Amino acid sequence: MKTLTAGESLDIEVGSGLAPYVEATALRLGYAEQLFSVQTDGSRFRVTARAPFDREAIERRIAHALYREKIRVESAPLRARFLELLSQR
Repeated sequence: MKTLTAGESLDIEVGSGLAPYVEATALRLGYAEQLFSVQTDGSRFRVTARAPFDREAIERRIAHALYREKIRVESAPLRARFLELLSQR
């Protein structure tokens, strides 16, 4: 288990399938996470620890947030259609 010390940075590259969600994920993590800050460069996250933090935990949090954003975007048309159907009742 590798721990990032305060001020230490970690680059995390994202595959092309998740690249469209990087900016929105960074925005969400920017206000949700207190222990690290996130910047983006294309399909890459640069994470800087604000306090000692486990590298694997950071990677898991970013992966979780990326997939949540992907699901949110892909399910938006379904949610809109569902609400449209409900309003027709």
